[in-house]
Amino acid sequence: MNFLIRTIAPAAVLLYGLLPITGLTATSACPAQLAFEKRPLEVLPGPYTKGLLWKIKPPGAPASYLFGTMHVAIARLPPAVALAVVKADSFITETVLDQSATGYYQAQMYSANAPNVGSLFKFPFRERLLDLLVAYGFDRKTALRLKPWAAFTALSRPKPTGVATLDQMLEVVARQRGTPVHGLETVEELVATLDGIPLNQQRMIVRDTVCNRTQIEHQAQELATRYLDQDLAGMVAVSNRYEPHNPAVARTFKKRLLDDRSRRMLKRLQSYLKQGSAFIAVGALHLPGKQGLLQGLASQGYRVTVIH
Repeated sequence: MNFLIRTIAPAAVLLYGLLPITGLTATSACPAQLAFEKRPLEVLPGPYTKGLLWKIKPPGAPASYLFGTMHVAIARLPPAVALAVVKADSFITETVLDQSATGYYQAQMYSANAPNVGSLFKFPFRERLLDLLVAYGFDRKTALRLKPWAAFTALSRPKPTGVATLDQMLEVVARQRGTPVHGLETVEELVATLDGIPLNQQRMIVRDTVCNRTQIEHQAQELATRYLDQDLAGMVAVSNRYEPHNPAVARTFKKRLLDDRSRRMLKRLQSYLKQGSAFIAVGALHLPGKQGLLQGLASQGYRVTVIH
């Protein structure tokens, strides 16, 4: 996958998953106590820590393939991945974001009444946040109506470049071949997960999003490097490298957005895997660890083999 190095866009699939613009020094908008604390890298123990494309073989059914993605711009699919996609009888992704689902998601991002960015944040922090949102294509008036989760998720992705990202390209290939496309969760469930984060925690995450952009930039770049090396253990270690000023909020966020969703995905994968010949594409951090899909599938009797 080294050919991606020249075309990859720095992106993060870390706890608060952000693509930074500039760093901030301690100011009245971002006091020093909001800074992340850097921790030593901790190596993830156990199997299933190296590789992005995995063959999943159930007893008595054809094999399927599970691929860990990252929201990065690419020139072309890795050959082994492209072959697995075109041979699949079904394509499974985290959430199918067709026109209807995208419209629903975008509508849910806003709240005309409080709580929203305009009501929850005051000068000077709000101005810094609005500057960042404007850089991502929002006008200031519209940005004031964003829910806090919508603000930090909007800032979690690279600025649009017009180049298809890896996860988008996979789905495009499947649809062009007429392969049925299914989601492991609905857009309503995804929005409910985000909406369900306690409001005070959403507010803290927005502050961390804005006030630790230099550290997060370094983390995002290292995550991209680890991804290109197919190093799942390294990605987990890097994603845990910085300790937010409120670790309890970070743990809750990780549980809701990663662990709980991984458990739901594992349950819903069963019918597709029993049919066989599926290609499953989910975020790479859903694969490793005790709560990850690879360990979960192996514990249920599937033969799990790394391909690439």
